[in-house]
Amino acid sequence: MVAKHPWRNRENDVVMAVKLRTVCPEETEYLWEIWQELSLARNPGKAISFTEIKAWSDLTGIVLNPFEIGLVRQVDVEFLHQASK
Repeated sequence: MVAKHPWRNRENDVVMAVKLRTVCPEETEYLWEIWQELSLARNPGKAISFTEIKAWSDLTGIVLNPFEIGLVRQVDVEFLHQASK
């Protein structure tokens, strides 16, 4: 579940994240968890950037391939789209 942060003011962020999670296949669950970590550190209302992904990768030692990065970013775009409604 997505934790609340002080800058979060949207009550339905957790609900939206849970809805997105339901369409995440089991094989990609690790990418869901990575997206959650990145999402908690994002700039409010902004998409997760390649710079943020790179910094996360450097800090954790986990290297994602381009396809995995694309999937994380697609989840993020959908999350931001749902949040803007």
